[in-house]
Amino acid sequence: MDLSTAQAFDVLVLLACGGLVLTKGGAGHSHPAVIYLIFHGLVVTGRAFAISTGVPTFLSSSQGYEGVSLAEVTRGMFIADLTLIAATVGWMTARKRLRPARSVSLSVDSSGDRWRLLRPKLLRRVAIVALPIGIIVFALYGFVPGLGAPSATSTSSYLTLALTWPGLILVALIYYRGFRFLYIAPLSVYLVIIALQGYGRFRLIVPVILLVQIYLDRRGRRWPDVRAIGVLVLIVLLFFPLKLVGRAVQDSVDPTTIRSDAGSVVSDALSGRSDDQAILDQLAMTLALTDRSGQIFLGKPYLNVLVLPIPRQLWKGKPGLGDHLRALSTPSRPLNQLGTVPTLPGDLYLNFRLPGLLLFMFLLARWSARLYEAAYRRPYRSVGRFAFLLLSCNLIQIYRDGLISVPVFLLVQMLPLVVLVALHARQSDGAERPAIPARKLRA
Repeated sequence: MDLSTAQAFDVLVLLACGGLVLTKGGAGHSHPAVIYLIFHGLVVTGRAFAISTGVPTFLSSSQGYEGVSLAEVTRGMFIADLTLIAATVGWMTARKRLRPARSVSLSVDSSGDRWRLLRPKLLRRVAIVALPIGIIVFALYGFVPGLGAPSATSTSSYLTLALTWPGLILVALIYYRGFRFLYIAPLSVYLVIIALQGYGRFRLIVPVILLVQIYLDRRGRRWPDVRAIGVLVLIVLLFFPLKLVGRAVQDSVDPTTIRSDAGSVVSDALSGRSDDQAILDQLAMTLALTDRSGQIFLGKPYLNVLVLPIPRQLWKGKPGLGDHLRALSTPSRPLNQLGTVPTLPGDLYLNFRLPGLLLFMFLLARWSARLYEAAYRRPYRSVGRFAFLLLSCNLIQIYRDGLISVPVFLLVQMLPLVVLVALHARQSDGAERPAIPARKLRA
């Protein structure tokens, strides 16, 4: 099919799947389906519209590279639509166990299950260890406005891993104790500083998404209110110029120039011309190179996660998480050098081809919907709800980069909070108790 036909089919699929999930699926703001629908709308539907208005495809205006063709974009859209359909079937077949997220008491379980509450004692222990380490690492390797360049140079990702820890600890305290000035003030300062690092935009985006989810859950809201929508829109707009602004501030560029350059980046994003928006193109390129190579990886790239904890300084030839992209690369399309992202559909396709893609997407969607249902049957301060939100706030990265990003963003980048959940799994605090029967709740 041509691009216009593919666009019409894509819009039809998005509306049909979105309508089913939102009206019949019992979804709320943190449901994996809602986040995926937003992702698909921005990455596939929105990008296709921009291309149809004349925006050049990825690499098509770069000399020495093979640009993504319209036929490849069209095929990428079709594969993405089939993926959305398979995922929707998974979300909807879990519907019989799904219930809308309701206003839930901070201390009452509405499901009839047994549950475990977050223990402030364990939260304090994690904070006492993680917060000082994070501050020290930030003082050594982070950029703080007014203090000049970092005092040390990082030679390993281990050394900068704790940059996120101060913010994560403050978010966890807000989750448990609420939006108090004691936590909001330092967190606001931290987020401004982390935004100016010039790299790793997820360090700002993911905590803010989690904060919005906490805000909505504490108020028992299924959907964002005007304030939360405003914050989410601001996140999207800040995403594009964040690297430019951070590097310009570090280089002491004139503020007027920074505002002008940032405005140009935002303007390009609004017109669909930003390279950060070419994710559909990168999906299409991944599909095309996979077919050309004839390789089927069958999940082998995921095994490289097992050696992730070993420092590269100790193992020079350590397998990397992007080795499979290097294997697919050609001189005219060096995926690994260009920093392209395969997206979750592309990741599943290069590992299992189309049948495996649809099967795994169905199973992942069904499993994630069950996790959502289980989390929202438990009270707000339960460990299960907290653990699910840690996954939910990272879903946008998982949908963008593929399953390989689950350990990277969930386990590694959010290490203090994952440790907090693990400590609750190992220790019983006497908080587990039979839930109040549903008939008493209704009474």
